[in-house]
Amino acid sequence: WQKSEGELIVNGGFEDSTLAGWMRMDSGGGGWVSAYSSYDPPGTDTPQPPFSGRYALSMQYGNGRHELYQDVPIPDGLSSVTLNWSQRLRNHAAGWATNQQFRVELRDTANQVLANIFTTQSGQPLLNDWTNQTFNLFPWRGKTVRLAFVEIDELGCLNVSLDEVSIVATPSAPTTWQVY
Repeated sequence: WQKSEGELIVNGGFEDSTLAGWMRMDSGGGGWVSAYSSYDPPGTDTPQPPFSGRYALSMQYGNGRHELYQDVPIPDGLSSVTLNWSQRLRNHAAGWATNQQFRVELRDTANQVLANIFTTQSGQPLLNDWTNQTFNLFPWRGKTVRLAFVEIDELGCLNVSLDEVSIVATPSAPTTWQVY
């Protein structure tokens, strides 16, 4: 038996201070941490209020690339499957660029990009408070996908906060069991 409906992400609220359920890939100084309300990140930011409880924060100590990802099997036969997350972006460089960005990617398990879900763009505000994002994963039913949050900081401090990451699968009909 495996979960085929409801919440498919493990530890999407980042309440486990070990980032359980998530994998990290870091190059350069810094990485993803489970942060809390009085956490003081590198750079000019002071402690920032959490969205809810603990949250994931990408912090850096020099140039780097930091990924936080989770492989998620998406069952077939769903009526809907939706990705939701909250993000706060605090870019202390002069602007957004290919070497100073945050993006959300949907990949296969071999790391081939299936969809660019979110990418910071030139001209976008540099300092943002929490915003909610959503994306339809219906086309990937029956596949295992890798949800990846990617932060690249080569031009200055970039603090990315994530919380309430959720993939909710809704079955086309209620699931019932008969146990004998």
